[in-house]
Amino acid sequence: MKTKAEIKNRARAIAVMHFYADFDDRTLWEPFENHPKKWVDKEIKDMTEMLTYQMIWAQQGETA
Repeated sequence: MKTKAEIKNRARAIAVMHFYADFDDRTLWEPFENHPKKWVDKEIKDMTEMLTYQMIWAQQGETA
C-alpha cells in the first residue's frame, strides 16, 4: 500500500501533466495557454485533492 504522501505526490504529478505539455519549461497545453497562471494553479490544486481522495478510496483507506 502506498502512503498518503506518495499518493498525493502521484496525484499532483497527474494534475500537472493534465495542464502542462512540458513539465520542465512549464509550457501549457494549448487549451489552457490563455488562462491566467492563478487559475491553472487553482485547477491543479483542486484536481490534486480530487485524485488523492479517489486513490485513497481505491486503496480502501481512510479519506479524511
